[in-house]
Parts: sequence; C-alpha cells; structure tokens
Amino acid sequence: MVLAPIVAGLVLGCTGPCWQKAHRQVMATDVTWELLSSALDEEGRLTAGACETLCSSSSSLDVEEVHGCVLEDSPVERPTTADTSIPGDTTDTAPPPPRVYFEVTCDVTGTTICKGRHHASIAARHSPVSPDPLARYLAAGWLAEATSVQAFLALAVELERFGAPAELVSRAREAAVDEVVHARLMSALAPTAALGTATYRPTPARDLLAFATENAIEGCVRETFAAVVAAHQSTAATPAYADTFAVIAEDEIRHADLAWAIDAWALSRLEPADRARVESARQAAVEELYAGIEEPAKGTGEVGLPSASEMRRLHDGLVARLWSVAAA
Repeated sequence: MVLAPIVAGLVLGCTGPCWQKAHRQVMATDVTWELLSSALDEEGRLTAGACETLCSSSSSLDVEEVHGCVLEDSPVERPTTADTSIPGDTTDTAPPPPRVYFEVTCDVTGTTICKGRHHASIAARHSPVSPDPLARYLAAGWLAEATSVQAFLALAVELERFGAPAELVSRAREAAVDEVVHARLMSALAPTAALGTATYRPTPARDLLAFATENAIEGCVRETFAAVVAAHQSTAATPAYADTFAVIAEDEIRHADLAWAIDAWALSRLEPADRARVESARQAAVEELYAGIEEPAKGTGEVGLPSASEMRRLHDGLVARLWSVAAA
C-alpha cells in the first residue's frame, strides 16, 4: 500500500485532529484483577469513583464524562501472546498461561480520537484547558504527537513479540523518532500553559486479533485520515503553520503506510473468522468517523482545517480509493 498518490489525488489545493462531536456511548473495557480489586469498595461494589478510574482510560475515545459502569458476571481468559514461533525451530517451548480479565461496561460521553497514533499502553490523555480555541487545538496537537512516541515504541515491542518481519519493527521505531520531531514542532506553536498531560501503562500482553483490530482502527482508519487532513492543512494553513503541517503530513503518510503493511501481515496470520472481525471493526470505524464530522471551532482558521463539507469529501475519497478496496 502506497498512500502518497491517494493523498495527492484527494488534497487538491495529523497530526491535526479530525474534528468530531462529543457523543454518549457504551464501551467495554478489560481490566485485570489487580486493577479491579483496587477500585472496589469494602463490599466489593463499583463506586462512582471506581467507574471514573476504570472508564476514563481508552485508546480510542477522549472521555469527557463517565455516567456509570457495570461489572460483567464472568471473567474471561485471554492468551498473553500469539504464536511467535520461528519457522523451522523445533524447540519445545510451553506457551505462557492465559491471563484473566474482567469486563467492565462503561457508559461515557467523549470524542472519538482521530489524531496521532494511539495504543493500548496509553492509559489516558488529559486534554488541555484554555479559553482560546486555537491554543486548545495546538496543545491537543502537541499532546497527540507526544503520546504517539509511546504508541510507536509499544507497537515495535508487540511486533517483535508476535514475530513480525524485522522491517516492520524497524519502521515502527523510526516512526517514534518522527513523532519526537513532530512534538517539538507543535510545542513551538502551542502555548506552554495550555499543554495537557498523559498517563501510561505497560505494553499489554494480548493476542494477535486484539492487536490487529487496534491497528485497523487506529492506523488504517484514524491515522490514515489524519494524514490526509494534515496534507490539506499544509496547503490551506497560513504561512506561520503551513511548513509544520507539511513536515508532519509527509511523515504521517509513511506511518499510515506502515499501518496498512502491518494490517496485511497480521491478517495473513489470522484465521478467516478473525480476519472478518478485523475487517468489520475497520468498517465500523470508517462509518463512525463520518458520523462524527462537524465544523472546526471558530478561531482556528489559521491552521487550515477542512470545513465539514471538505472533511466529507476527503472521507468519501478514501472510501472510494482505499477503504472500500480493502474491504472487497
């Protein structure tokens, strides 16, 4: 997959976030017993504070408000790793035991994250607070780039764990270096007082299906769209911002290409039923992205964000030239 020609065809003249509506939704999150037990009260119940702790962390949603949560009855076992055996290696190595997780269903309001690269090791992002919409936008862009460093480092760790080709591992590490540069570029534009923060957790031990599903959503949909938006901004922003977005767009296009290369490799190792689950998750992310498009905030015109109608045109172009082709 080479994304650059597709982007060139769409941007006629993210880092930058695709502008999305905050919406209420129900999401499921897996938690370990260690985390769950620390959140329960003395009678073993989930309090409002516990729901806030367990549901505020999401790799795909910037959670603004937690309305409540429910602990499902039965824990589930998940493999700690997928098969990472090397072809031709006859060493008899016992697989690690599965890990027990508890599913918590969360009722939350938040904004779908479609900026930077996200990963399950990013526990939560605490968005910047500022009355100035441009300052908020630039600070959010910095936070997206800064957390993407961790996302790509963790991605490289998991690719190695799953026995992925060395080239993919190397490209993930190179992308982390790119994100350091992006974060520095955005920090030079964003007011220091407005910058947000993030919290992290260890790289999760999960199976290839979960890894591939996250990559399909975060990389093949959200990161791909963010690369197109950044390319648009490189031609539409004022001179004070255009050069920064040009640098970021060029790198983000390579990162999106990496996501699609990972997708092809991971799908080749999954069973047909699991491949269908990954493809279904990717399609759902495409539809969710479209449903959430709205006009950029007033006061952010200098950064050249597409209008809602332009966003829809870019989205439709990716559907026609990329996403529908991948689903065929």
